Amino acid sequence: MEKLAYLASTIAIADFKPADQYVEVYEKLHAEWSEVQQSWVALKDGEVVTMREKLIETGPLIVGAD
Repeated sequence: MEKLAYLASTIAIADFKPADQYVEVYEKLHAEWSEVQQSWVALKDGEVVTMREKLIETGPLIVGAD
């Protein structure tokens, strides 16, 4: 019943646009996320590829061999 009541209350206000503060927060967080995503792509396509190529060139690493 609680879930249905929540759904009914949400539907009642769904016809109205979000408050300006919500839109501002969304836009700010979306911009921050875009920056993080671009940084990740740059890291993945740059440094990670370079590291992978160097590891392939040097061969397998053996750690802890006695």
